Amino acid sequence: MATEPKAIRRAVLRALIAICLCLPIGFGEAFAQALGEDWPSNPEEVSLVVLTPRIKLYQVDDRGAMALREDWSATARERVSDALKAFLADSSATIAWESGSVVSPEQRRLTEDLKAVHAAVGAAMTGHFGGGGVLQTKRQDPRWTLGEGTGPLGQAHGADYALFIQISDSHATGERIAGAAAQQLVVGFGMDKAFLRRIGFASLVHLATGRVVWFGHQISTIGSLRREKDTRDILDDLLAGFPAQ
Repeated sequence: MATEPKAIRRAVLRALIAICLCLPIGFGEAFAQALGEDWPSNPEEVSLVVLTPRIKLYQVDDRGAMALREDWSATARERVSDALKAFLADSSATIAWESGSVVSPEQRRLTEDLKAVHAAVGAAMTGHFGGGGVLQTKRQDPRWTLGEGTGPLGQAHGADYALFIQISDSHATGERIAGAAAQQLVVGFGMDKAFLRRIGFASLVHLATGRVVWFGHQISTIGSLRREKDTRDILDDLLAGFPAQ
């Protein structure tokens, strides 16, 4: 009996994925920048609000198009939040959690607006510190800030500092992996587009001034927020050197 075409395609797909897993496509980078402003010498004096992380997971199809997966993102957000609680379990700081706080709708909107500002500032800082090119404006003034609108966030949570975290992660479909693996074998390139990078950054912000007092970022293809066992390692790398642990 002749083999069904679909069965042949599945067999080829499995073979290409197996080959792909042996190719040298992974790399990782983690970096922390202690900016040294507005930080008390005694960690017990620190009051910190930990904001719910912004986590976005995308799926890349065989054409290279990216689609946000809300279901993947929600699951990963819960895992990262749990890992954060474990990471900060022994901290000497006084910690409040956005997820456990009761605030007004207006305050919730302000918090989301500040997270969006942090996304833009954090992306610029990642490029600046991560080899994307030193911003000319930061040669004379190395300070980074989210602006003057952070004060109400501190008042709402009784905190002097806030921890912002944003992570974006991309995952290729099996067809995308197979196509890129085949391209790699034939022409020697193509895997970078199939396995897009995870980019994450975290900022500790002084809420009275809006200034970033500590910053960490991570660019990697190693590990996945879709795997529970990887989440703590990813977070530990991102927050290495965090001063309020």
